[in-house]
Amino acid sequence: MTTRHSYGWIPYLAPSLILILAIAIWPLGYAAWLATHDFSPLLPFDPPFVGLGMFDLAFSEPRFWNGLRVTVILLVGGLLLQGSLALGLALLLARQDIVGRRLMMMIAFLPAFINPIATGYIFRLLFSPQGGPINAFLSIITRQDVSIDWIGEPTPAIIAVLIADTWQWTPFLTVIFLAGIINLRREPYEAARLDRASAWQVLRAITMPAIAALVVVMLVIRGIEIVKIFDTIFALTAGGPGTSTETLSFYAYQVGFKSFELSYAAAISWFLLVVVVIASLILFKTGARNLFRI
Repeated sequence: MTTRHSYGWIPYLAPSLILILAIAIWPLGYAAWLATHDFSPLLPFDPPFVGLGMFDLAFSEPRFWNGLRVTVILLVGGLLLQGSLALGLALLLARQDIVGRRLMMMIAFLPAFINPIATGYIFRLLFSPQGGPINAFLSIITRQDVSIDWIGEPTPAIIAVLIADTWQWTPFLTVIFLAGIINLRREPYEAARLDRASAWQVLRAITMPAIAALVVVMLVIRGIEIVKIFDTIFALTAGGPGTSTETLSFYAYQVGFKSFELSYAAAISWFLLVVVVIASLILFKTGARNLFRI
């Protein structure tokens, strides 16, 4: 008995496959080729093959490890801040007795529509040490003159980047978490109410396990975006002061487009890609099961 195969689907999928190949697979392959060759724009023909030499060079550079440290700080701090704030706001907005709930949801989502470059410049003005609203507000709260140099000092600069990124993307996570919470089945909540369970018990035993998978997916998405963060840092601190807010992606930009060390920049980018993929797979495999064991 012969099996007939139909290939009539090929003309329909071919445009999409060609587009994926053009905008995703080919650039990744070219970046891998760059990372294993000592390519120079001045001598573009027959660059020597160096294998993992560019990765060895990266691992021997203190600036690379500084970029990795800054990336981890922003990643961990950003996920903790944005995840906890978004969950808290989503749980609050999920209450049916909140006045102006729909309006609050609409307003809350507005920062996500602002360009990250614009966000960086907005917060650069807000954090200005000369007459900036942030220092003025802190002066009112503390009842003394506050003149923190948010952009000119290493620790305040990292905090400023964290605040700007959190302000822009917490509303996005809030809306996603809220959509997951309000679509949960109501029967477990009714049973918990009859059993006179406390709000904490309901949160721990019903809500968190039910949305754990959603939370993991969204944290992975936000984690990838934080690792790639560039626009906000470019506009807000430009990686400074010094290299105190220079992430690995920003470092790759500096060496690739300012020093024209394209092979070195490709190696850094591939390192980031491999780390992100491995971390995402681990989190997808174990995160939803263990995230809310509290």
